[in-house]
Amino acid sequence: MKNPLYVAFVWHMHQPYYRDDAAGSFVLPWTRLRAAKDYLHMAEVLAQHPDIHATFNLVPSLVEQILEYVDHSGSDEYLSVSLKEEWSPEDKDFMLSFFFSANWEKFIQPHPTYDRLLQIREKLRDRAQYLSDQYFRDLAAWFNLVWIDPNWLEREPILRAFISKGTGFSNEDNRTIVSFHERIMGRTINAYREMEDRGQIEICTSPYYHPILPLLIDSQSAREATPDISLPNPLYAHPEDAVAQIKRAIQFHEKHFGRSPQGLWPPEGSVSDALLSLLAEHTEIRWIASDEAVLAHSAGQEVHRDGYGHITNPHFLYQPYRVSDGNGSRGPAIVFRDNLLSDRIGFVYRHMDSRQAAADMVHRLQRIRENLGDSGPHLVSIILDGENCWDEYEHNGDPFLHSLYEMLSDDPLLATVTISEYLNAHPVRATLPHLFAGSWIGHNFETWIGEPAQNRAWEQLEQTRRHLVAWQAQHPEADEKLLERTWTEIYIAEGSDWFWWHSSRNHAAEEPLFDNSFRQHLASVYSLTGQMTPEWLLEKGLAPVPESPSRPPSAYLSPSLEASQQAFPRWAHAGYVSPRSSSGAMQMASTLIKGLYYGYDHDNLFVRVDSNQPLHTCTIDILLSVVNHSEDTTPNAQTTELLKQPLQPEQYDIQVGPDANSATLRRAGPDARWDETASLTLSRAEQTLELRIPLLDIGSAQGDTLIMRVLMSKDDSVTETLPTRENLEIKLSSFN
Repeated sequence: MKNPLYVAFVWHMHQPYYRDDAAGSFVLPWTRLRAAKDYLHMAEVLAQHPDIHATFNLVPSLVEQILEYVDHSGSDEYLSVSLKEEWSPEDKDFMLSFFFSANWEKFIQPHPTYDRLLQIREKLRDRAQYLSDQYFRDLAAWFNLVWIDPNWLEREPILRAFISKGTGFSNEDNRTIVSFHERIMGRTINAYREMEDRGQIEICTSPYYHPILPLLIDSQSAREATPDISLPNPLYAHPEDAVAQIKRAIQFHEKHFGRSPQGLWPPEGSVSDALLSLLAEHTEIRWIASDEAVLAHSAGQEVHRDGYGHITNPHFLYQPYRVSDGNGSRGPAIVFRDNLLSDRIGFVYRHMDSRQAAADMVHRLQRIRENLGDSGPHLVSIILDGENCWDEYEHNGDPFLHSLYEMLSDDPLLATVTISEYLNAHPVRATLPHLFAGSWIGHNFETWIGEPAQNRAWEQLEQTRRHLVAWQAQHPEADEKLLERTWTEIYIAEGSDWFWWHSSRNHAAEEPLFDNSFRQHLASVYSLTGQMTPEWLLEKGLAPVPESPSRPPSAYLSPSLEASQQAFPRWAHAGYVSPRSSSGAMQMASTLIKGLYYGYDHDNLFVRVDSNQPLHTCTIDILLSVVNHSEDTTPNAQTTELLKQPLQPEQYDIQVGPDANSATLRRAGPDARWDETASLTLSRAEQTLELRIPLLDIGSAQGDTLIMRVLMSKDDSVTETLPTRENLEIKLSSFN
């Protein structure tokens, strides 16, 4: 092969638009905290490896929020409470609820003082009046400290001193700590601009407020992937808004980065034929990106993988495309991400030794090059969120990223490029007949439309927009600045995150806050046009959808094991089973097992058991049977006797005793007995148990089917099972 294999990393950086313009502050702190820990960090790590080129997607509304923090035109309640001289009972309740919002294993437990604050909170959650003001000063200090890039914590003497100090923080100490957040944010945008000026990175953009463009253009596009999906009435179809969001993004990018963006990441990888036609008018946008499943549905051809995840038809995926309708190509080039490689960084490698994980990635890239043979240049696109996954990596991902970048730098047959660099050197050779309407989540739009709460939000947005259009027609003399502010409220409300939070799968304490913010943006349209807010907009969102009694997993899952009280958001895409799925109301009233969450990534099965009673008096058994994809057997034929003797081959039991700190993995052996094969790590709380089960340990892999049942025992007697009647069937299938 004359060419090296070209590899394009695209790190996507986004936070919802948290600003409440009426209050003049941000309703949540995640832009500030992610900026302090992740955004500059990713640039600084890459800068240490000048031979590695990468693409960064900086969403304009994220950059805008960072800049507002920097110029002190924005703050957030978490920051304001942190800097108070003294706290009200409401402040203290707020801090106890939210100032442990971090990965407990990676952020809190490594710091004994912070961990001790957590243990005290767990014991005195409803008795804040017994905690001293010093407790809350220390809590504010630690919460803001751990959200600083660990490299800064180690190299800045004053931050090192704070970590060593541990307790006894003053209000002045807390002001000093958050001043480092400002310093880091102040350097972030310049760092990216300078790296692009040096030619090491490319910065691409997204439509300004991160909307799902195909749904903005025409919400009926959701029916290409889901023909029977329920849609809002009236439909939402405003391609002119998609144009406005893109134009605003390009103008903002030119202002802050000194050049037009050549690439555009459509939010959530969401694309459609209509979007492609619209982008044909924006010649500065040379490329967009989406997901391999969208490619497969666009071409009517599958991406085939072997048992190790290697693609057996690599020429299909590893090159850019254009859509051609017979009269020439339309719109920009399109690259499609490798799901497995992207997801291994996002979900799998966090559980592995950093150097071994990097070696696995490089080996997979080398294998791709071998499989391609000497067939011309090819591009592997690895696209994922550039901030969230590092929470669960060692040292915020540094050991993994440094190892990966070093190995790639040393391999002459692998070359990292920005997407524009590749396109400049290698013209697009392949074409598609059309572009399938879908996203990188299940190649559909069901995360943002189709459920009652989502559809009502779209209907409220449409009704408010119609009001603005009618008012503008009646007031042709309206002030341009007023119109700009009013239309901005519409564009903000078109952002993807509002509809994401209205999904029944995405429950959290912040959900009412997001619903309220969404309605406030719409209410501002009426206020700015001199109208009273309509009653239908004052009503809070639809009542929270109760946990479905049964559902399958909706995406790859790789949660940190915390056994925290709330399953969300770590288990948001998990499958779920409750006693209601197979029991009557009389049985439900006395269940011990509250519910079972389950999911998987490419290498592991994850299980969470929630109980209605303390677990220290119970033994939990998770029975598993493996149906290998290569065997000519059906699940029922192999597993209907899960609870009976004799034990079946390929049957496993994971047993957790009443006070056990690990789980015992046992395999069915001869003479109807269990043979212990491994000890599994677990996380447990009073009424929650979480486990990670390596698929290799149970002789399973992608493509297999697992049959599972959970048993709860007391005094050596099984008291309850879940599911209560039939076994649970888990197909380890791809989410392409």
